[in-house]
Amino acid sequence: MLLGHAISKSWISYRYGDTKITLMIKDPYWLYAYWDIKDETQHHAYIMADNRWALRINHISPGASSDSFFIEVGLATGNWYIYVNRPDSDFSAEIGFMLPSGLFVSVAQSNVTHTPRDRASDIYNAYYMNIFSAKYQPMIYQASQPQSSMGSESYFGISSQSIFNWS
Repeated sequence: MLLGHAISKSWISYRYGDTKITLMIKDPYWLYAYWDIKDETQHHAYIMADNRWALRINHISPGASSDSFFIEVGLATGNWYIYVNRPDSDFSAEIGFMLPSGLFVSVAQSNVTHTPRDRASDIYNAYYMNIFSAKYQPMIYQASQPQSSMGSESYFGISSQSIFNWS
């Protein structure tokens, strides 16, 4: 009890009655998908496919061979971790049901997501400048009339002309 009132969890909905799937990144090797399927769509799938639901994971990276694989899931779980073992790649997912013939019927398609690299950046050429050199020293100046609506930027300013003027 909080301040004499009982807290009820009934206001937090388990499902929203929307047919959608969302794909997220866990790390370079794993994805996470969560979904919600309307009751009427579930009913049609039960009649047509004996409630055999599956995820189809699509590898869609440009320049790579596009392929996909299936994972049978329980619809009530609402989410699934997916091992893809493909860092630095693009993926999308679909949720649907499998017909007895083996045909996959998609009911929702996810967003496209990109797994991160599993190594340090390939860009290793960094450029530095000596900010203590007199040639590249920024000039700090004070404005003569500060404008209260502009904040501190109107009162103090930094001139980067000497920093980026390489001549």
